[in-house]
Amino acid sequence: MQWDANSDFLSENSRILTKYVTARKSMTTTVETLKPTLKYLRQFLDTHHKTYRVAMTEAGGARYGRDGEPYANFNEVVGYIRDIVLNAETNFSNLRIPDGFPTPARFIDEATAFRNMADMHAAKLLKINKGHGDAWFDEVENAYTMCTEVRDAIDHALELGNVSVTEPALKRLVRLVERLPEVSRNLVKERRHEKRDTLDVRDEYDVQDLMRAFLHLEFDDVRAEEYCPSYAATSSRVDFLIWPEKIAVEVKYAKKSHSQRKIADELIVDIARYQKHQDANHLVCVIWNTEHTLHNPVALKSDIESGSNGFVTVLALD
Repeated sequence: MQWDANSDFLSENSRILTKYVTARKSMTTTVETLKPTLKYLRQFLDTHHKTYRVAMTEAGGARYGRDGEPYANFNEVVGYIRDIVLNAETNFSNLRIPDGFPTPARFIDEATAFRNMADMHAAKLLKINKGHGDAWFDEVENAYTMCTEVRDAIDHALELGNVSVTEPALKRLVRLVERLPEVSRNLVKERRHEKRDTLDVRDEYDVQDLMRAFLHLEFDDVRAEEYCPSYAATSSRVDFLIWPEKIAVEVKYAKKSHSQRKIADELIVDIARYQKHQDANHLVCVIWNTEHTLHNPVALKSDIESGSNGFVTVLALD
């Protein structure tokens, strides 16, 4: 099979996500132990290449101008399809070691990165589809099928070589942060019952204190109050920087005096500033909304994320 090598296009989103990959590589992983992995993955890619290429051709390119996208997030979906096809054609056209990959470790890193990119694209596609009332437009369905097939195929291939895949750092961070409101409520409930002091989250600093404690449960190197380059003649500090994954975390506390419009305006400035930070490849904006001050958190998330080229993840917690 001949893979097309015209692969200059890879979305900014996928380039960012592939940097968050980790894998458990056995000290005994060799070319010999990876033979079943390489054979299976070669068979999978050979079998699915034509179908994926047809899906990419039918989807076409991004649409701008007067007519624009046929539906919201169309261009993003097309980008995901191209990510799968062109990543496979570029990085996995030659699965031999050392011809295609210099070492077994390099192959594992590349395969795991591809797997995790596909997994995160699949999660975003589910959200896009839900936003359209589960319409399953052709491009969305094709992209989701491709992403989940690639993810599952690489999982199986790596298992054949006794290589286990860990979740991307961003996915682990999102899962942890989304649980914090419930943790906070349980802390307050239990400690008040015992008439003892507890952490009652009432402002942005309380949220930071809570996050600081729990981030260290999941990540080894969490740096607080990192300097952030100036923007529009002002400078500030990063609330948290997860290193070496290079994920920055910004905390906002929604309240009546800190409305959705004000938070959105602040985030626009924050994003521009963080994009200049050499050690921030992704920004997670955590908005504590347990008082339900945001009148439309879904719209806020969509507006901020869609305009960031995959650089930002917004989490509105309630």
